Amino acid sequence: MKPIDFRINNKIEFILEGNAECSSLIQDVRPDSLLVTVPLEGLQRRMLPVGETVECVYFGEGSKVYMFTLKVIERVMDNIPLYRITIPDSYDKIQRRNYVRVPLIVPVLYTEAQDDIDKLLREKTPEEVEALYRGSWLRGSTLDLSGGGMKLNTKTPVTPGALLVLIMKADELNIAVKGRVVRCIKNMGGDQPAFHSGIEFIDIPEARRDKIIGFIFERLRGMIRKGDML
Repeated sequence: MKPIDFRINNKIEFILEGNAECSSLIQDVRPDSLLVTVPLEGLQRRMLPVGETVECVYFGEGSKVYMFTLKVIERVMDNIPLYRITIPDSYDKIQRRNYVRVPLIVPVLYTEAQDDIDKLLREKTPEEVEALYRGSWLRGSTLDLSGGGMKLNTKTPVTPGALLVLIMKADELNIAVKGRVVRCIKNMGGDQPAFHSGIEFIDIPEARRDKIIGFIFERLRGMIRKGDML
C-alpha cells in the first residue's frame, strides 16, 4: 500500500468518545510519527488519550481523503501544545466532497419536516419557508458544518432517525435544507445541559450544497489566516 503523503498544515480529524469529530492540523512530519495541534470539537479543545488507539480522517491534496486508526504516543510542549501520533500502516480512501467539516457556529432554526417539505424547499425562499412554519421553529446552532451535514447544538434532544427542516442564518449564508438525525448525545460540559446531534443532509440540490461548501471554505481560509485553527 502506497504511503500517505502527509503535509504540514493539512487537516486531520479525530473521532473520539461519543463519536465526537475533532479537528486538528499537522505541524510536523517525521519518519515514524506526526505532530498535530490539540483537536477542537466546535470551539472546545479535546484531549487525546495518550497510549490509546483512535480513529482518524486525513484531508490530503486535491480530492484525497483517508480514514485509518493510529496510536497517540505522547503530548509535547513546543511553542504550542502538540500531540505526537503514529503513522498508520493501512488506510481506506473516502470521498472528499461532502466530508470537509469545519468548526463553525451558525444560528439554525429547525422543526420536524412535513410531507410537502421537498416541494416547498424547491420552490420557496428560506424566508418563505420560515413564514409558512411560523410558531413551530426551535432554535439551535451549528458546532461544525460540511457539505454533507452538521453537528447541531440544541437545548432539547432530537430523535435519531427524525427528518428535520433546517434554516441556517448567517450574513453570508441563508439557506433551508432537509436533514436526518443520525445521533443525539447529551453534553454536560457547559453551564446548562445541551444536546449535540449529528445531522445528515438529504435530498439537497447540488447548487445548494455548493453554496454551503463555498461558505465553509471562505470561513476556513479566514480561520487559517487568523490562526484560529491552531
